[in-house]
Amino acid sequence: MSMTLGEFISALEKREKIICVNLIFFLILLSPQFAELSPIGEDGWWFVSIAERYSEYGNDNTEGYLSKMITLIPLDLFDKIFPDSMPKIASIGGVIISIIWLTTVAKSVVNSLDDNKWILPSFTFICLLMVTWYNPMQYSAQMLSLCIAAYVIHNINTINKYLFFLLVLIIPATHLQTSMILGSILLTETFMRNNNSNMARKGSLVLGLSFICWNMTISKRAFLSQFPSGLENFINIPILLIPVFAVLIFSKLLESRYGLKDSKDIQTQNGITYLSIIIGCLLIFPLMYFIDLRMNAARLVPRLLVFAIAPFAFWLAITLQKSFSYATKNNFHHKKLIFTLATLSIISGLLSGIAHTNYVSRTMLMPSETSQCWEMAEDSGLVGLVEPNSNQVNIILHTHSLISPSDEYNYQWFVRMGDEEDFSDEKWLRWQSNTSGTYFSAVLETADLDDNDFLKIGISPDIYDSWYLAGEVRGACRFWVDTNDIHFLNPDLYWDKS
Repeated sequence: MSMTLGEFISALEKREKIICVNLIFFLILLSPQFAELSPIGEDGWWFVSIAERYSEYGNDNTEGYLSKMITLIPLDLFDKIFPDSMPKIASIGGVIISIIWLTTVAKSVVNSLDDNKWILPSFTFICLLMVTWYNPMQYSAQMLSLCIAAYVIHNINTINKYLFFLLVLIIPATHLQTSMILGSILLTETFMRNNNSNMARKGSLVLGLSFICWNMTISKRAFLSQFPSGLENFINIPILLIPVFAVLIFSKLLESRYGLKDSKDIQTQNGITYLSIIIGCLLIFPLMYFIDLRMNAARLVPRLLVFAIAPFAFWLAITLQKSFSYATKNNFHHKKLIFTLATLSIISGLLSGIAHTNYVSRTMLMPSETSQCWEMAEDSGLVGLVEPNSNQVNIILHTHSLISPSDEYNYQWFVRMGDEEDFSDEKWLRWQSNTSGTYFSAVLETADLDDNDFLKIGISPDIYDSWYLAGEVRGACRFWVDTNDIHFLNPDLYWDKS
């Protein structure tokens, strides 16, 4: 309230407004992070776990994000300098990246609206939408690529051209969907025929070439797996290059024929036009929606909102300012105005409390000791369960927030619950080569697992109630093993010895 009031009475400078936007998002979205120095959200621990695997095996193609190593290398580097610090580094890194992203977006909007007094309420409203929909503010490939993309989008006029091309060049090695969304926005800007169009055209070319080269070489396996079965056989470099060059050539011909626009469209001072951001997101929306349908989960479409935060806040602030001006000019008396603002503030406060309570209740924050869970399981004899050592197919279940540290061959015996897996059919049971053992042999129980994780994939939540507790990290995890398979446990075996 005090920050909003300060803006209403024109007591805040531009820099102070940017700081206030950061504080609002920190208070609502990042407050769980300050409870413990441990990555928040599913993506936070997911990328810590992937970075640990990358540090051990490099890109062995067991997981697609292993080929997006721009996110993983910083964690790996700091962990080598400060051993066992990866969860802490990810927590701090997530906060730093979030600050850079918020500052970039807020600066763009604040610099575009000199006398507007509704910037903070607009960002607060967007923050509430993110609470109920999607929050990217955690250490992940999505957050890092979003930060890079925002810096490129909102500073295209002022950024050093070599830095611009470098950032565009590395985005395909950071996140697949962000590359596509940024490409759509840059290509849209090339058709605006303004001072940004030429730079956007060059950026689109660099991004397109980098995207194709990276995803058809280092990340080829992960990239082609995104396509429906059979279609991946038709994807090759020429097929991907032709549309990129066709669109760029067409936009250049259009600009050569009609020239640059004389009238100045609504746009930011230093960045890509907000209209291009909206159109670019709308153009990529059908593809994101189709992918979500294939995954049967709303994962990609909600992410479009965070790319459009700046134009959304910009136009919302303008709308609120004009509505306020209209009300004051049309006999909307002072007492009525105070009553209306007070009512809206109360409603907003109630909704904020409800939304924030809901957000905190579903925000995952596992203890930092979770990083010791796989090591504990190995010390308890986990490696003895896998097929090369037991001569029996034994599946180890674990949370979708972690990734197995096993070697490439044995990786197939570890199954993440809740990660689009479905045990309702017989496909996994075909692996069972010996009827003497139990199909699901062990469970690594972590703090984020609940009954729904088991029920969603057709497994009874009490599957391991009568199993043997082989080991635990207090407050973080337990390693349960089927009593029929206890004799396979071998603490003398490790992944580098199996």
